[in-house]
Order: sequence, then C-alpha cells, then structure tokens
Amino acid sequence: MSLKRILVISILSLISILFFYFLTKHFLISEKADRPKSFFENPLSEYKGLLFYLFTSLYSIFFYIQLALFPNKLLFYYGYDMIPVTDKVSWSIIGMIIIFFLLLWIAIKGIRKKTKLSFG
Repeated sequence: MSLKRILVISILSLISILFFYFLTKHFLISEKADRPKSFFENPLSEYKGLLFYLFTSLYSIFFYIQLALFPNKLLFYYGYDMIPVTDKVSWSIIGMIIIFFLLLWIAIKGIRKKTKLSFG
C-alpha cells in the first residue's frame, strides 16, 4: 500500500470513530445514566490510589487466566467479593508481572520475524 492510501484510510477511520462517539454521547445516552454506583457494583470506587487499581487488576487477570487454564471451580456468579480489592503484593500478582514481561519480551523478539506468537 502506498503511504497516501494508508493516511486516507486512517483519517477516514478516525473521523468515523469520532462521529459515532459523539452520536452516542449526545443523542443516545441521557444524563440520568450517570448515577452514583454502589459499593457492590464497583468496589474500586471506595478505594483511592494507584496500588489498589494496579494490584486488583493484576489479581483479576490472574484469576481469569487460572479459570481458563484450570476450569475446575466454575460458578454461575462472579460478582461481589469474588476478587478481593487489595494493595498487598501476593504470589499471584508477582506471577502476573513476570508473565506480562515474558509476553512483552516474546512480542518484541518476534516482531521483526513476524511470528504468529509475537502477534498473538
């Protein structure tokens, strides 16, 4: 593809994304939709700080990867208090940090060779 065609496609894509964003923001979503959330709907709304967000999200990713690889304790409800809000370092959080850096290393190493694993 030529550079001009890539730029035209990128600009048209960006314009269409912005159009649909403003369409939904101004015409489809009412102001009543922005209501206060209860603690059981969003537990992180009560906690402030980067460590709460970071460690809880890492634990959440670990939890769902664990369920995908070992689906032995499946439930019908994964809502309130299934994933604890934490700011403490645990083995699962350290494991997720190691996995993230390993995946980043695989992606960077294989990007020039265009391997399927690096794009995945």
